[in-house]
Amino acid sequence: MNSSNDCESAEGFEILVTVLDSHAGALAAVAGELAAAGMTRLQLQPALGAVTGRAPASLLERLRSLDGVDAVEISRRVGIP
Repeated sequence: MNSSNDCESAEGFEILVTVLDSHAGALAAVAGELAAAGMTRLQLQPALGAVTGRAPASLLERLRSLDGVDAVEISRRVGIP
């Protein structure tokens, strides 16, 4: 899973968590659940209905199972060769 395009550090991967439309008004509550599950460095993105942060690969499935979570994606670095 780790390649030069993955944004992994000692804290895990940079991730983007998309919140279900039905939970858009509860973004802070979903973020609290993500933090309680072990996600770190959370930043709420209300305009996107998303939360960004860091989590190890071992935690991704747990985050995906949380109420209000639509998707969990690992951020990728994009560059022009």
